[in-house]
Amino acid sequence: MTFIDTVPEQAAPPALAGHYAADRAAGGEVRNYTRAFSHRPDVYGAWRELSATLQSGMDPRRYAALEPAFRDALTVGRPIAAS
Repeated sequence: MTFIDTVPEQAAPPALAGHYAADRAAGGEVRNYTRAFSHRPDVYGAWRELSATLQSGMDPRRYAALEPAFRDALTVGRPIAAS
């Protein structure tokens, strides 16, 4: 359960319903971070595109190791140090 006001599945507009459905298909439930973006499905769609682009050119293990740094950099606007 999220601690912010989110759009419930039954009230989701088409764009958001698509995100909810994709989560259910992939993992059997709607992820909390998908719900957190429920008022801005366009922003969540952009985040998913960015994430897919980053993953496409990278070994999955390396992406898994760097993903928290990507998220932190986007959250606070700080640069990622080169490795």
